[in-house]
Formats: sequence, structure tokens, C-alpha cells
Amino acid sequence: MNSNSNVLIYTEKTKPNFNIEFDHVDNLASVLPSQYGVIVLETTKYNYHEVEKALGRKELEVNFTQFVLIDMGLELEELTKIVSSHKIFHIISSDELQSLESTILSAVEENALLKQNDELIKLYNEQNKKLKELSDNLEDRVLARQKSLLESKSKSIEASEKLNLLVRAFVTTMEATSIQDMETRLFQAIETPLGIEEIKISLHPPASKTKKKEKGIHIVSFNLRPEVQGSIEFKSSDTQVLDRQKAKTLTQIADATTLNIDRLIQDQETATVQKQWDMTFDAVSHPIAILKKDYTIHKSNKAFRKFNEGQKCYQVLFGHNTPCMNCQFEKSFRITAQSSHHEVISQLHDSDNQAYLHIYRDVTSEIEFKKGILKKAKEAELGTIGGSIAHELNNPLSGIITFIQLIKSDLNSESEFFEDINEMEKAALNCKDIVANLLISSRKSDQDTPQNVNISDSLSRAISLADLRSRSRGIQFSINDTKKKWMISGHSDYLIQIFLELMNSIHDLILESRVDSHKVSKVDISIHEEKKSISVLFNFPLDSKFSIEDCKKDKVLNLKNRIGKNNTSLELSRVAESKGQAKFTFPKL
Repeated sequence: MNSNSNVLIYTEKTKPNFNIEFDHVDNLASVLPSQYGVIVLETTKYNYHEVEKALGRKELEVNFTQFVLIDMGLELEELTKIVSSHKIFHIISSDELQSLESTILSAVEENALLKQNDELIKLYNEQNKKLKELSDNLEDRVLARQKSLLESKSKSIEASEKLNLLVRAFVTTMEATSIQDMETRLFQAIETPLGIEEIKISLHPPASKTKKKEKGIHIVSFNLRPEVQGSIEFKSSDTQVLDRQKAKTLTQIADATTLNIDRLIQDQETATVQKQWDMTFDAVSHPIAILKKDYTIHKSNKAFRKFNEGQKCYQVLFGHNTPCMNCQFEKSFRITAQSSHHEVISQLHDSDNQAYLHIYRDVTSEIEFKKGILKKAKEAELGTIGGSIAHELNNPLSGIITFIQLIKSDLNSESEFFEDINEMEKAALNCKDIVANLLISSRKSDQDTPQNVNISDSLSRAISLADLRSRSRGIQFSINDTKKKWMISGHSDYLIQIFLELMNSIHDLILESRVDSHKVSKVDISIHEEKKSISVLFNFPLDSKFSIEDCKKDKVLNLKNRIGKNNTSLELSRVAESKGQAKFTFPKL
């Protein structure tokens, strides 16, 4: 018998042939089941009692031995009794002997697992016992440590309370805005912990030293500088002479407070000087700013626009992302941006910190006034020339039209010259319309007397005046309905000029944004009636990459200011990715 084997096989008939190591016996009386992890029992109706006796041994109650039964013809009643009374791992019938080896291996694994679990439980119990011993020891040490800490904590709390009292007194007086406010704050901070009834801060030395010896009064004098002298008087609710520790604490609080008294006086002096400077600075009507070398605004007066910390001067004044052209430090220069003009005087303000003083003067109105005078002069000259030319052309043109119409009346519609004469008549009539429009644009109208004006007529005349320039550039203006009358109150000549200026602006926008210069750009004009107004819509092509915000700021701004006098409004927007729209709105009659 191999004592190192973990498997015991008891058989009489079966002759096992396995790859695993095992001990084989044919008598159970001499076997100690606790020596084996797995015992295979061949059970027949003859050895039934012997097997049941072996399974009923007392040492198996705490043993992990696994039993495998080979049923060699047991009665069902006997087999049921064994299974219900004893711990059986597996039962194999005589027909399933080929699975015996795998069953034994499974039983060996089960036995090993149970043993391992038992060892783990024993180890856990041992470690738990050791841990309890350590915990008891640690608890004793913690109790001793806690006692020591409580003693230290008591001393620390006392010192901490004193320190916190000093810090609170210093912080609260530092936030004061006046001597009276400082007295109130300091009293609120130390009233309860030190039992103080009254605190008085005086900027004059005490008149008498005898008061110091009075019961419950503690006075601390200070001499910060010749012009700043005084005392702090603490009156305690205790009628007895203050103890040394309390007097020492009050002296320390007074020393901290005197620092804040000096700071408060200096701040008040500085605030007075600063207020005088700010009043002088803000009194200047022109925008003034102190700039750093990187154009960051350090300070500005009221005439300058409000700014946030870190902003640049060109961002606040003109909405630019880069410095203005012509900007130069320590020189005088002119800036033109957003249809405004400024003359700037730059001076060095602080050489150490590289700061410069800039004074801005808006000269837009002066420049616009000069431009207006020149423009009016040119317009007057052009009007005079245009009127003269129109009158000179009108007489011969009337004769030409009359002569063509006489020739046309003498021709038969089937004549070979009829179409040529007809085209000549159309061309002459077109020239007559052009001359008539030229006379209208050069004639001075009565702007003070509004009249009923048909928008369609004014729009058609404006299109005919702009047609020559637009068609040569590949731009075509077309109106949807010219027969219907859309009546408003206004001035016909003025309305034609407004339409012309808008069409010229749209003309320039299309040319700036258009990529294909050979493609004809169509501008569709439509008129719509609303409840209280009449709207004229100009829909024009606009490249998707072109910023319509620039159009609003530069090209249409002046025009919007002008049409406001005629009780109309103008809106410019992008209505599609590649489409812009200008919308005129007129009040209905």
C-alpha cells in the first residue's frame, strides 16, 4: 500500500487501470479513511453492511474525504439509505465504469478545495486573534495619547484664541473707513472675549496720566510720526485693576490697531489728492487715455468710452483688432476709422513704466463740413452743366423725333424700311427720356412742400439713370411691376436721388464681392404693401464670404442718416448664403 497516495479503491470484481496513483484494498477493516482524500467503494448486496459501517465512522464527521460508490446491483432501498445517511460525492453504476477515472479526479479536486478552505478559515481565525490583541494594545496607547493631546489642546486653544483675537482685531480695523468706524469694529471684535464696555481712539495724546491708574481702564499711547500722535482707551466692565495677562493682550491689540490708523490716515490723504486729480482729469472735454507700450488702457477720463481691464485703445474706440494706421507714440497724428476722424496728441507720461498720454480730438464734423461744401459746389456745377446740355439737346431731339414720325406715317408697315424707321423712333424716344431725367436731376425742387409721389415712377427713373453704368459692368436692375401706383408723401427728385445712391452702393458691393466678373448679376426690385407702410426690396447677389457687417458700417451708414429725414427706414441684411437684401420702408398715405 502506497501511503503517499491520496486515492483508495476498494473493489472485489473491478480491476481498475488508471493513470493516477491509488491504493487498492479488498478489506475495509484495516483502512483508516482519514488517510485518504478520495475512497472508491465497490458496493454489492453482499458487502452493503460493511460499506455502510465504513461510511458511518465517527472521524468522518470532520473529515473532508470524498466517497465514490460503484453500484454493483444494490437494491434501490439500500442505495437510497446510503445516499440519505452519508456524504457521497458521486455514484457510478456498473455500466458507467469508463467515467470512473474522471470522477475520481473531480473528487480529488473537491477534497483539495475543502482542505484549502479549511486552512484559510484557520489562518483567518489566527490573524483575527492577533489583530484583536494588536487592537487592544493600540486602544491602550490611543487612550494614553488622547490624554496627552487633550492637555496640549487645552494649552493650544488658549494660545489660539488669543491669536485669533489679535488677528480679528487687526483684520476688522483694517477694513474700517474712518476712525469712528474703526472704534465700532474693534469694540464688536473684542467686547465679549475681553469684557470691554467702551473703546475710544483719539488722535491727540492723553491730557493726564492719572487716568491710566483708574480701575478697569487701560490706555495705550502711540506716536507714529510728528503729525500722527494719539491714544487708544479701553474701558473694561471689571471694576478691579486689570490683570497683567489681560493688559498685555490689550496692548498687543492696540499696537496692531495703530498700524491701521496710520494706513487709514494715509489712504484718506491719498484719496483727497486722487479726487482732486480725477476732477481735473474728467473736466477735459476731449477723450484722454493713459496707454502702455502695448496699447493697453491704464486710465481714461469720462469723455473716453468705458473699457474693461486689459483692453486696447483701438478696440474700445474703433472696434479694431490691430493698432490704427499712422499711430505713433510721442507724436501728433490723425486716425481715420468708421467714418470718423481724430487728431491725436501723444506725450510721454511715465518713462519708467513706458506709459503715454493720448489726447483725442474728433475732427469728423470739420472734415465732413469741408467735404460737403466741395460736394455742393460740384453738384451745383454739374447741375448747371447738365441742365445746359439737356436744353441744348432737347430742341434738335424734338425735331428728329417729329421728322422720324412723319417718315413713319408715309411708310407702309410692309415696307422694307419700316422696321429701321421704327427702331430709330425707339432710340430717339429713349434719348428723350434720358434728357428728361437729366433735366429732373439738375432742377432744384421745392423740398419744403411734400407731394404725392408714385414710388414706381421714381424707381423707374432711377433705374434708367443708373442703367448705362450698371449694364457696362454686367449688373442689371429690374422692377417687377411698374403699372401699379404706390403713392407716398414726399419729394420726387429727392426720392430718385436716394434710390440712385442705394443702387450705386449695391453696385459697388456686387463688384467687391463678385468672383466671376463676366457673369451678369441681376438685382430684383419688388414693391410690397403692408398694413401701415410700403416696402421696396432690393435682392442682390452677394458672395457668402463677404461680410455684410462692413456694408452696414461703411457704405450704408451715411445713407441711413439721410433717409431718416424723409420719414423712411433702411435695413440691410443677408437673407440667404449668397443673397443680400436692402429694404426701404415708407409710411403709407
